[in-house]
Amino acid sequence: MKKYVAMLLTVVIMSAPCAYAGDSVVSKSNQSILTINHVQYQYNYFNCGDDGTQVKITNLKTGSIDNVFVDNSTILLNGKKIGTITEEKSCEMTKDTDSNIAKKGSVWKKVGSKTKRITWAKGTAVAVVAAVIGAALGGAATGNMVVAAMGAAALGTLAGQCTGGKVSYTLYKSKVGKFMRYKWVWKFKANTGDSYGPYRSYATV
Repeated sequence: MKKYVAMLLTVVIMSAPCAYAGDSVVSKSNQSILTINHVQYQYNYFNCGDDGTQVKITNLKTGSIDNVFVDNSTILLNGKKIGTITEEKSCEMTKDTDSNIAKKGSVWKKVGSKTKRITWAKGTAVAVVAAVIGAALGGAATGNMVVAAMGAAALGTLAGQCTGGKVSYTLYKSKVGKFMRYKWVWKFKANTGDSYGPYRSYATV
């Protein structure tokens, strides 16, 4: 399981150096613009190797910057610990997927399943919560992908009413020419007991 996570982390690296990494390579999938509550945020992703994933979030209205760092156990915001991340017994999501995925001969090949419990400090901004959930899903997953699936309103509720929950997902991959496509079937269960999903999210690298 660690191998496929490490593989995914290599596809979200930036040309600028990560605070915890050495040389890096440019990837077209490393940057995205996200609108939350009528404000645009720019997300830049850095691969820190085995150390984790760093996300730089720029508020394009005010110019303010937040740096989120997620490794296998800790979530940092601007260098301060705001939460934790722990892997639990995997939750198989195959039963929730499109029937075509499970059919013999499908172009989608299952990589594996994971369940992670994540926490964040009360009052954490929606843009940061999106980045944290995206990082928990794996290297190629982004905050933009999380907001597209869950919606900004749901994330706002999560940020305001709870301090974490469980992310469960199954990852699939498919080779298309020189590109690799990834598909997540995932859900989030908040500490309040509210469940979101399952969702189907994609990335091409």
